[in-house]
Amino acid sequence: MSERKANGKRKKRNNFGKGTQLQFGRVTARQRELERRASRRAVIGGSISAVLAVILLIGGGGYAIHRLDRQEIPETELKIRVVDAPDPVLDLDLVKRSYAYVTTKERTPDGTLLTVGRAGETPRLSSVYNAVFSDGGLQIASLADRTMKCRSDAVKPLSDMLGAFYTETGLRTIMIKSAYKPAADGEIVGEEQGGGVFELGEYLKDTDERLPFKAEGDYAWFAEHAWEYGFILRDSGDSVRYVGAAAAEIMHGNSLTLGQLEGFMKEHTLDDPIQMGSDTVIYSQPAKGDIAVPASSAGELVPYALYYLGSEQKTLLVAAKPTEEFYSVPPPEADYIVYR
Repeated sequence: MSERKANGKRKKRNNFGKGTQLQFGRVTARQRELERRASRRAVIGGSISAVLAVILLIGGGGYAIHRLDRQEIPETELKIRVVDAPDPVLDLDLVKRSYAYVTTKERTPDGTLLTVGRAGETPRLSSVYNAVFSDGGLQIASLADRTMKCRSDAVKPLSDMLGAFYTETGLRTIMIKSAYKPAADGEIVGEEQGGGVFELGEYLKDTDERLPFKAEGDYAWFAEHAWEYGFILRDSGDSVRYVGAAAAEIMHGNSLTLGQLEGFMKEHTLDDPIQMGSDTVIYSQPAKGDIAVPASSAGELVPYALYYLGSEQKTLLVAAKPTEEFYSVPPPEADYIVYR
């Protein structure tokens, strides 16, 4: 019995031993699995570490270079500048392509340049008397004949010119000796028959003395400033002629004579107009046929005036004042400039 017990105890120990060995075996397999997983994580971790090391190496080098660049090259701060927008400017390209037509029957030219035109034509006339008084009623010049007449569109410019001369010099010694002269029967129509030529003289009221006019001394003002009022000083030097503000400015700016004006303007059609100042364009076109005039997108014509050029009246000078639609503000000169 003791033997069986002993055997039983050994068997139990053996069973226990076997069970223990099996249990240890299962633990060992799990440990191996855990070890494999840990190994994989170690490999992955090592790879990640290596990658991070490379990134840090590269990034660090780049950062070092970047820092070096920043140290060697001083930083500039980009500041936005807010400025007042400039005045709008006339868009000549828009003027060239935006126009409408009027017929010569719908609009009679306002006057004639260079010559009065064909024989038998009489310009619209008005009294010169009103031109020798300032807006305040002060007489600033005198007339050799109070019944004297001139072309109607020259009265106001003549008054403005005489007033400006008086303001500048304080002199009221200018005398208008003659203006419009009607043509006698059979007489060739010339400049005097146009009503825009004014023969000047000097009148000294204190001594009642009349002297010939010379554009010298104080009177040199007319040679320098007459064009600003639409007049030119004739070659004779003793008279001025009204040709209109547009023609006078063109002649003055290009050193042209009357004889040269028509040929010069024929080269400047609506495709190549001349800009006068900031608000006027001047161009020429044949007098026959429809007349091209700048017009808005709605088809409304801008203010304009027409003048014949030359005795044959084959060429028209068009002086137009484009409206607001033809103006635009130029873009800023730089990206960091902003208009208010």
